Amino acid sequence: MATTYHKHLTIEEELKWYEIKIDQIQSYLEGIDLAQLKDRTGLKESPKGGAYPVVVATREQQAKSFMDLMEKLPKLLFQLDELRNKYAEKEMRTRGDVETKHTGLDFSTKA
Repeated sequence: MATTYHKHLTIEEELKWYEIKIDQIQSYLEGIDLAQLKDRTGLKESPKGGAYPVVVATREQQAKSFMDLMEKLPKLLFQLDELRNKYAEKEMRTRGDVETKHTGLDFSTKA
């Protein structure tokens, strides 16, 4: 069975998707209270069939992950802004300053 490739039709959809992901990262970071972090534990199976608790992520690892995301967030916002600016510069215009359409589907949806 062949896998299908879902290519976005326009750069506008790509930019919207990128913005949604950045918003999700921001809301994730807003939900983290560093003072309330606790070690995350999970169960690990033993060779003899039992299970015992193990630390999956320490408070320090979680705090480091938080700080790494905080460092990357401004870079992501800057990249999104750059992409928007590049798209605005490359937007093609026809004579009379009329915007051109970006895909064939834009023309086929006209009634």
